[in-house]
Amino acid sequence: MPTFDPRSFIITSAVAGILCSMIFFVLRRSFPREIGGIGEWGWGCVAMVGGAFLFAFRDTLSPLLTVVLANTLIVGGIVLMHVSLRRFTGLRAGYGWAAGLLLAVAAGLLWLTMVADNYRGRLEFITSINTLLFGLSAWFLFRMKKQGFAERFTGALFAVEALVSLGRFYFALAGQNSDDYWNDNSMVHMFYLASFSIALVGLSFGFMLMVTTRVQEKLEYAASHDDLSGAYTRATFFRMMAGEVLRARRQRRPLSLLLIDIDDFKRINDGHGHPVGDAVIRTFATVTAGELRAHDLLCRYGGEEFALLLPDTALDEATAVAERIRARFSEGVFDGLPSFTASLGVQSAEQGALEVAQMIEGADRALYIAKKLGKNRVEIAPEVGHASGRDGMAPNRPLAQ
Repeated sequence: MPTFDPRSFIITSAVAGILCSMIFFVLRRSFPREIGGIGEWGWGCVAMVGGAFLFAFRDTLSPLLTVVLANTLIVGGIVLMHVSLRRFTGLRAGYGWAAGLLLAVAAGLLWLTMVADNYRGRLEFITSINTLLFGLSAWFLFRMKKQGFAERFTGALFAVEALVSLGRFYFALAGQNSDDYWNDNSMVHMFYLASFSIALVGLSFGFMLMVTTRVQEKLEYAASHDDLSGAYTRATFFRMMAGEVLRARRQRRPLSLLLIDIDDFKRINDGHGHPVGDAVIRTFATVTAGELRAHDLLCRYGGEEFALLLPDTALDEATAVAERIRARFSEGVFDGLPSFTASLGVQSAEQGALEVAQMIEGADRALYIAKKLGKNRVEIAPEVGHASGRDGMAPNRPLAQ
């Protein structure tokens, strides 16, 4: 019966780790910097590759390198993967506790190798540490507020590897293995070594899915949101508004639209400069969004003008929302910004009775009236279809197409 050669699993782990680390270093250079943890994961793979190579030369190099340093590198690779997960979610990396843990691992291995020379003791020590680290990473992923397939998949792999390490710890503790590494041919030991090769590739694949999903979300957000204000873009807003109009008509629910214009915005730009004007736009969008429900839709309609769609909102409620927004800027003082006000036009449709163009037309007329009557006010749209607004004033701005 052929004997088990641990080198085959070691070499497999090393090759897989090299490929994974190369992929993550490439991703770190090409993906947005705000996506953290990519580099740490790559270095984690490098650490595990270094440990695997040192294991392969156990019969020729000093135990100080092939046992103490090799195992410390393996543990360091797992620690870096956990650090990577923390950075990916925006938390502090925690390099301090990571360095302290590695020092403790190295000290324990020094004692169990250079002083006691206890293979079984080393195995129990390392597998217990690995169990805790893999389990901690699984627990971290399963507790994430926003979980998708990638997070659940990666968390499950961490959990499986924690169970494998726990099983290896149990059998080592029970004494069901050889006291010599190279003669340890038990099925448990074979499965334990093989799992590291599979886990390194599987975990890296899972984290890669997490990263690419995050990049896709950022690209979708950038395509649908205005980069200055963070509100929806005009094209996205019209597409979503069309869906809300159909839903309101189908469910016979009210729907309201507000068009909002920051008063005298040109004066702000000319008198204080465009950077201040940009800050006013950002502040307006942020403060307004804070006054809204989760399903309300805020759009930067163009320049200093915004559109706000209020699903399931009748005219009286929409007017109250508009007045609250107007008062917020009329009475508010924002650090570093000149005072400014806003004018708002309101158009409501009972039971989804109006089309998108009709709602835009009505809100546009109401906003025109509010500007003509002195600004810093809320006006309700006159009856849709009339050619003139209040006091015979007709809108002279082009309507949205």
